Amino acid sequence: MLFQVSERFGFKSTTVHLAVAIYDHFLQIDNMIDFLRNTYQSCKGVVSQQIATFIASVSLFVGAKYLEIKYPVVEDVCTLMQSPFTFEEFIEMERVILETFEWNLQLPNIVEILSNFLTQGIMF
Repeated sequence: MLFQVSERFGFKSTTVHLAVAIYDHFLQIDNMIDFLRNTYQSCKGVVSQQIATFIASVSLFVGAKYLEIKYPVVEDVCTLMQSPFTFEEFIEMERVILETFEWNLQLPNIVEILSNFLTQGIMF
């Protein structure tokens, strides 16, 4: 779904790769879904898949704000990702993600690694 939404907005592939890296790194933190469920009222009683979709939509939004010249409004991302969370919850999750990464979005992804290898003439 992440790729379909990014195509709908016309995002660059690097934006999608950054969103996937944000999503992946965020969910690799031990017990993150349980932490969110216990910490935030909006996540109580919500199935893990809905929380994961919510994190994916916020990750795409953060990636778009970081790499795109024009990025969509929160409501459009929530609608296309079919997120049941509110605007305020979306903005709160954006803050949580950015603070988790200490506002450093220089996350390695496969496209950057391969591009770096190719520009240095490293062959496999």
